[in-house]
Amino acid sequence: MLNLLFLGNSYTFQNDLDERTREALTQLAADTWTEGETRRLAEGGYTFVNHLARTEEAGSAWQLALADGTAAWDWVVLQEQSQIPGFPTTQGEYRASVDAAVALDDLAEARGAQVIFLNTWGRRDGDAQNPDRFPDFPTMEGHLEEGYRAYRDATSTEARPTYVAPAGPAFARVYNNVLAAGGDPAAPDSDFTRLYSADGSHPSPLGTWL
Repeated sequence: MLNLLFLGNSYTFQNDLDERTREALTQLAADTWTEGETRRLAEGGYTFVNHLARTEEAGSAWQLALADGTAAWDWVVLQEQSQIPGFPTTQGEYRASVDAAVALDDLAEARGAQVIFLNTWGRRDGDAQNPDRFPDFPTMEGHLEEGYRAYRDATSTEARPTYVAPAGPAFARVYNNVLAAGGDPAAPDSDFTRLYSADGSHPSPLGTWL
């Protein structure tokens, strides 16, 4: 039996990532996987700092899932807000994010769980709110990958490593495959563009499956 807890925001609840993961495990590992509980705690725009604060809120779903000692998870999947992991390491929000990641990992460890960080994807056209830092998809994706590796490094020990689920690198592979074939990733019908919903940020159903 495998019990899964997802903590994230709209990138997690868009297209029900938790349910799609459960379905994929059921289909691909039916001989070895026995379905347990799959739970999602995800609110729009939530950060690791927000999730950590909710674990300290008496009676909240977050406290019941991670802090009160009654729930047992095999895996806790942590997904940060879509920009923060790519911010400079000296930036306050980024430093607070790493500290919160460590604290959430500690709570997961106390529940007997392993942690996997969901490395999200750069926005299709970069980030207009941070054009110098994230001018385009490849640059934003590179910064996000560095940030998620830092979460892993801050929480891993030899006895209990943490992991990164490479969703963003998978988006990047599709981007690079389109380029290698002589195509334009920004074209409306490209395989890369099809990974996104209309806002160029959230995943389409295809992007969620990837």
